Amino acid sequence: MEKEQFEKSQKEFDIKVGQIIKFKRQHKGIDRGKIVTQSDVSELIAKTFQQIQKYEKGTNSCSGFTMLCLFKGLGVSIPELIKIYLSVPIKEIQGQNKPEKILLGQNQTPNNLSRSSDYVDVDTQSKSV
Repeated sequence: MEKEQFEKSQKEFDIKVGQIIKFKRQHKGIDRGKIVTQSDVSELIAKTFQQIQKYEKGTNSCSGFTMLCLFKGLGVSIPELIKIYLSVPIKEIQGQNKPEKILLGQNQTPNNLSRSSDYVDVDTQSKSV
């Protein structure tokens, strides 16, 4: 992969992960009946709220360990994060109408070549994949 393509892919990754962080943070607040702020999240991982802002905007990359701690604090398992990341376009995450479920894409099974859709509850704390 060329350097320009790598940097573009990395930026797209950072933006998409940031959108997932923001969506999960906001949705977690709705579930609890109070707003979960960037400051609340920053306390989970010993970072500043400004750093959380940068993660959510995709300005800064998250280290693997920071990402693990961040999503654990938001109640998202790493398999769920990977499944959402691979299957959900950014525009679905950014949508004005916050979906209760996100379509995770079309999966073909070895025994059945027709496609079936899987959904994940947006507000579930973790799911096995």
